[in-house]
Amino acid sequence: VLNHALSGSGLMALKAASASDSVSLGERTGREFTGVIEVRRGALSLDDAAEGTLAGAGLRLNAGASAELDPNRSIHSLDLDGGELRYLQTASRPFAVLTVEDLAVSAKGATVLLGERSASGGRVAPANLARNLYDYGASAGQTLLVAANGTVRGSAEHIALFSPYGSRLDEVRTVTVEQNGARVGQALFGTAAELVTSGERKGLYYREGLTELVAVRGKRIELDSDRAGSSSPQLDAKLTGAGGFTFTGARQPPVGNALSAYTGSTSPAGAHPAFKTANALGTTAPLYIDGQSTADLRGHRQP
Repeated sequence: VLNHALSGSGLMALKAASASDSVSLGERTGREFTGVIEVRRGALSLDDAAEGTLAGAGLRLNAGASAELDPNRSIHSLDLDGGELRYLQTASRPFAVLTVEDLAVSAKGATVLLGERSASGGRVAPANLARNLYDYGASAGQTLLVAANGTVRGSAEHIALFSPYGSRLDEVRTVTVEQNGARVGQALFGTAAELVTSGERKGLYYREGLTELVAVRGKRIELDSDRAGSSSPQLDAKLTGAGGFTFTGARQPPVGNALSAYTGSTSPAGAHPAFKTANALGTTAPLYIDGQSTADLRGHRQP
């Protein structure tokens, strides 16, 4: 237990004997410290005292370190540098949310341990794609874990999701995408972490549902906003594969995932898609826009 008054703006490193041993911040540490508390090894409980100490300070979790969250907490910043976040929600209690000013996920990655009220992995997949693809994108369950008011840095590909029993929540079910009687791609349903780096809903989420659309080489997957049943169609899934994507429909649905990586062409055909993340077009070569179409990049950079 660290229970001495802290002040200044430097680095305070905490290291327990083992990763399972607890480290804690006592009430006497106060709220004057504005530096970084780095947990190098051990399990930190984000209780009232820790929340007070970290009100103006950053928390960095190294490999071998973890922080347990329950209930909602607020700290200045969080740097996941190989460490683990643990959520203790149950079937009758919603997820706690950690609110920060700034959030960073390093290339060393992070582990998020979700409690019993957690994802069902690929079991959220439909038997077949009877609905519009936008509807699967709009209905994908998305749960906020860390809300960020300032900057968000890093990539969700470095975040691993685990159940409370230690198993990876990476079960994926693949469903064939058929359009006009032809197989044009695959839809992947499962569980994934998501980092939102811009806009009004920045932070770390986990999502269940449609996580990826794969376009087959030489084929195109059509995304028709006019046939979407949702009043606000959107698509957050990754767009990948060697094929392409055609956007149709008069509405302007937001589309985008920073991890998209398809290599085929992109064609808004009488459509008006809005790309809400950088790299939403993957590594697409040509972008064909006809006289009846628009493509709104919303200030995001495309490769």
